[in-house]
This record gives sequence, structure tokens and C-alpha cells, in this order.
Amino acid sequence: MGLHQTTLSLSTSWEDMSESERLFWIAYAMDKQNVFLAGQAGELYLFDCRFPLHPVDCEHPSPRQHFGALTHLMAIWEDIYLKLYSPRSTMYSTDSRSSQAQTLRQELARWEAAHNRLLNPTVIDSTHSPNLNLQSSTTELTYALHVTHLLISRCDSSLPIANRYRTPSLAALTTITSYDRDHPNTHTHASMATLSRMFRNYPMIPFHDLFISLLTSSKTKQIFNETAETLQATHRALSLLQNEHWLESYYIKLYSGFSWCTEQVEILYTMLAYFSDQGACPDLEDFVGIGSGSGMDLESLIAAYEAECGHQHCERGPDADERTRIERIMGLGDSFFDVAGGIF
Repeated sequence: MGLHQTTLSLSTSWEDMSESERLFWIAYAMDKQNVFLAGQAGELYLFDCRFPLHPVDCEHPSPRQHFGALTHLMAIWEDIYLKLYSPRSTMYSTDSRSSQAQTLRQELARWEAAHNRLLNPTVIDSTHSPNLNLQSSTTELTYALHVTHLLISRCDSSLPIANRYRTPSLAALTTITSYDRDHPNTHTHASMATLSRMFRNYPMIPFHDLFISLLTSSKTKQIFNETAETLQATHRALSLLQNEHWLESYYIKLYSGFSWCTEQVEILYTMLAYFSDQGACPDLEDFVGIGSGSGMDLESLIAAYEAECGHQHCERGPDADERTRIERIMGLGDSFFDVAGGIF
């Protein structure tokens, strides 16, 4: 539309921007989000823009100031793509990518420090109207921050595996599940719109990475249960956006992928519950490190489950439905992780 080549603006803040400026920054933010949703290079860049990226007035929170903070965060996404996810970045060595990730993490830390007031729900009081608009903006901004942490950390090989994947993914999805929990059966148009944006405008790598983390790094029942509950709660939150009359919508397709993942979690839970009842597998640690040396060895776990259930002297074997679900996951064999990785 040529907005990026418009004559330099005379505005001084996010509050007094012209319509063309606001339209440009909306398009810019959407472009950065689409980069990670579609996996393609962006169309808009700061170096090719004449509009100034104004600082955010965190002392006077408002929807426009929240959007200004989000736009500054999207500028970091531009750097993240160019340095960590672009075709050229694949030519970097592992150490170089880790170094780039650490530099970006420092940049993100400066953003977080500068906009901390907008991330703190306590700044929202009765003097702000409408109140819920600021709550919704704060929630989305917090979620965007956690997704940004994940985009960076998953490329830093110097971090422990849990810090690369599980910790930022859990923080991101907890933002969604907490928001859903805080609005039980009382979702307004504003709260549903916020929930919709979190699922639609940001890549669902938190769910994907947390699911893979559950399969590979769940070393105790507590970790397994916490991870599984978060995945299932996110699945339930997404169900609020389903519409049976729009079967080809993005949410329906995303829900289908989420459903597949939670089904696999239920299968694993069924096997672990069986072993626990039999006293044969009191802890997940019994299956950690077998074979691959990291995480839970699914092949050994499934083989042991099948062997136990095949013994006639077992007090309790799986019922028909359990057996069907278990056979489904056993039938996937070595392609289990490939299927999980390709859902989204």
C-alpha cells in the first residue's frame, strides 16, 4: 500500500498517531506474526520505513500504549527471524546460533524491563475504562513475551533442555489456561477475542514443544502430570472457539491437532496408571535413559506394558478401548515423533 514510504509523520506518541501510521504498525505487527505462522520471510522492515517507532508511555497505560509495546516486541521478532530462522541463519554454526540467541535474550530483557509496568496487572484499576480492555491487552502482551522467550531459547544449545523448551512453553500456555480459568462461563466478546488472538496470531510452538518435552523429558510423575494437565487445559480453552458450522476454519484444524496430542497423553497415562496399579512401574524414572539416554524411552515402556498385559496371571489387563488406543500408538512405531512434529 506504500504506507512505509509515506511522508515523515509529525506525531510524537502512540496516542496522537494519524490513521495511516496506525494502519502501518498494525500491518507491520501482523507481518511479523505471519512470518512465524507461515514460515516465510516478511514484507515489511524497520530499515525500509519512514515512520518513527515511538517510545511507550508506561506511566499511563492504555490500549494504544499496549499496542506500542507489542509493536516494539514485533521489532525483536524481526531480528529473531533474520538471526535464527532465516535461510541464511541455517549456515551458522551451533555456537554462533547460541551466541545470537544470547544477544537477542539480552535485547528481550531490556524490552521487558522497559515495559514491566504494562505486564503487571496491578496497574489496572478502576480509573481505567474500559477495565477489561486493559486486562485483555496485558494478557496478550504477557503471552507474546513468553512466546518470544521460547523462539529464542529453543535455538540456544548452551541452555539445559528443560530451559530451552519446557520452561518457556509452560509459562506461555499457563497464560492461556489462567486467562480461561479466570473467566469461567462468563466469557465476554473482549475475552473471547483475546483468547482467539492468542491462538490465531502466534505460532503454536508452546503446545508443540511442551508435548515433545512431555515425551522426552518427563522424569517424574509430578512433571508428567503437570505437563499433561497444562496440555489438556489448553485443549479445553481452544474448544471454546469451535463452531460446528465452520468445519474448515483454522480453529477446527488446530483443535484436531491438539486432540491428537492429548489422546497420546491419555495413552501414556493409561500405561503408567496400569504399571502403578501393578506395582511394576512406580516412577517414570524407571524408563528414563533406557536406550536413547535421555527422556522417557517409549519403545521400552510400550513393550513392557504389552508384555505385562499379555500375562494371564495379571490381576488387571487393559479393556478393549484401552487396547485400541495403545495399539494406535504402537502402530506409529518410529514415526511417532515425526507425526507429532508435523501436526502443526
